[in-house]
Amino acid sequence: MPVLRAPTLITRLDAGGLIARIGDHAHASADNFQRHYAPVIDRFLEFAQLLPASESHHHAQPGGMALHTLETVQHALQRRQGLMLPPGAPTEAQQRQQHRWTYAVFVAALLHDTGKAAHDLRITYDSPAHANAVWNPLAGSLPALAAERYRVDFAHGAARDYAAHRRFPLVLLPQFVPTPVLGWLAEESALLQELAEYLCGERRDGALAELVAVGDRESVRRNLLTGPRQRFASARNVPLIERLMDALRKMLADGAWLPLNRDGAAGWVADDAVWLVSKRLADEVRRFLHAQGDTAVPGEDKNDRLFDVWQEYGAVVPNPATGGAVWRARVEGADYAHELTLLRFPLARLWPEATGFPSPMQGRIVVLPAAEPTPAAASQGARAAAPGGPLRHHIGPIIVRLHTGPRCSIRPTMRRAWSRPRPVRPRGGHRCRRRSVHCRPCTKIQTNSHPRWRWRSWRGCSRGGGRSLRYNESGALVHFVTEGLFLVSPGVFRAYAEAHPTASSAEPGGARDWPGKAVQRAVCGAGWNRKGPRNKSVLTYRVAGREGKPGKALNGVVVLHPERFFAPVPPANPHLQRAPDAGGQPTA
Repeated sequence: MPVLRAPTLITRLDAGGLIARIGDHAHASADNFQRHYAPVIDRFLEFAQLLPASESHHHAQPGGMALHTLETVQHALQRRQGLMLPPGAPTEAQQRQQHRWTYAVFVAALLHDTGKAAHDLRITYDSPAHANAVWNPLAGSLPALAAERYRVDFAHGAARDYAAHRRFPLVLLPQFVPTPVLGWLAEESALLQELAEYLCGERRDGALAELVAVGDRESVRRNLLTGPRQRFASARNVPLIERLMDALRKMLADGAWLPLNRDGAAGWVADDAVWLVSKRLADEVRRFLHAQGDTAVPGEDKNDRLFDVWQEYGAVVPNPATGGAVWRARVEGADYAHELTLLRFPLARLWPEATGFPSPMQGRIVVLPAAEPTPAAASQGARAAAPGGPLRHHIGPIIVRLHTGPRCSIRPTMRRAWSRPRPVRPRGGHRCRRRSVHCRPCTKIQTNSHPRWRWRSWRGCSRGGGRSLRYNESGALVHFVTEGLFLVSPGVFRAYAEAHPTASSAEPGGARDWPGKAVQRAVCGAGWNRKGPRNKSVLTYRVAGREGKPGKALNGVVVLHPERFFAPVPPANPHLQRAPDAGGQPTA
């Protein structure tokens, strides 16, 4: 491939819009962005050229490394908005350091994958002085070496040094960031130390690591679902998803491996999908691939990995109640019935033509409620619902958590592990030192004068009877926007209050308060929502109208960092836009 300069690469990759969004999220003036951000991006693009981000996974196409990195930067900076950094520092220090922290997030995300060029790939180049020379990134970018063309090959898995891969970004830092800018970052020594420790692979916790990880996951998720499947001709590995889907199609065509629509079958056809018994499917696919000589499939103790791969690539319909690939359902045939865990594959993903679809089962499949999570699983956070599906088991716990949290915790951050909680003394003399907001003594204290609202009934109302909360739809009370989770006011708070009339009536407030106003006040008081002008908690969004005209206005509260409750976070509603005044009517 020819060696290209940055302007040509931006055009070739159609990355102009992506870079513009990075500028928006950096909150830098146009002059500042052009002086301190754009040159670093250009240097990175000339370093990355059209290299892939992986051999057979995400962003494996030409230019994949550059696109993945820019997407990671965009998503990391977007999550950084509204987050007070460094965690636990006084407000004055956070305000003084805000631009340095934003720039550090930018640098950390931009360099997080540069080690791949040295340790996962084998690049050779031709220049006027050399032919078929091996490129070492430490010597400079390909344009700096006067290279004219280059070839891409992939290191064998056993030869890849992942430890060196993680350490490499720090070595390259001076190539990308000018010395005066590094000196400016060094004025906050703790920040530069955290950046250096992250770039050399010594630190995998903290604000920088967390933000880059969020951006990286979001870029990978979107690419696996909707990205191109193009790969380099020199790529030897066939993606696991392709091997799994090819095996599954052959097994279904054979008929003996995965029998359908009878008692004891491996699957049943209903609702335009084939429902396959999860563990049996994983075991049979693995056995089939082993028989074909493919032993690189995850082992028997890693069935979840197979389920995740099918879900990552959109091969299965996710369960909206859990966000995972597995469904609990009752299969009811003519003379049998079984409760099973199943995966739901759309027929169109397994058979190219509708004429080849298998016949539906004689009976039906009844979806059962998701199993109650264990305390350990619950502590890891809720899973997301599928786009457009019901938000089951989520909004109630979020409201309660926002409502009860401030009494037993320090100022919220993205992860409580970033800083050690300080002791807080609620009324009654109890001294809380726990990291969790679910503190039994504090809860007991709260119930004396400030009832802790039960949310099990709220969860229950989402399980049936047409009362599920839907999102990103016309008339929905919940939407995801670029800033976070948008709770429509007063609708969602009124609905919560109606589900808990006793608890809501016990809240302090005037007689004229609408039902749920105390709930909204408690949520806003938690300090996790985005503020508008004059410190307003309720912001205004508008539905995009036809021909560019503004449509209906919606007021609501925006909860920042929804990844605390959803993993992954559903995409933003493209039809909602922040109103120009960025304010709204104060109802809190």
